Amino acid sequence: MTLLRSLADEASPANIDRRPLVGREPWWRARTGDHRIIYRRITRDEARLLGAPSGGLLIQRVIDRRDLEGVIRRL
Repeated sequence: MTLLRSLADEASPANIDRRPLVGREPWWRARTGDHRIIYRRITRDEARLLGAPSGGLLIQRVIDRRDLEGVIRRL
């Protein structure tokens, strides 16, 4: 849970391995052990539709690292 909270912060700690997915903006990849989290920020319009007071994250998938390339191709 701490990792997800840290991803939501604009200025996340340096020890979190997260990178934008090249050619797949606005998607990002975060690494945690043998798993990868594919996510993006929720837009203001999406937050408003959801009734959320502020933006957050949309977690697309949590996958095994071996499956990362296949998932990225389908985004």
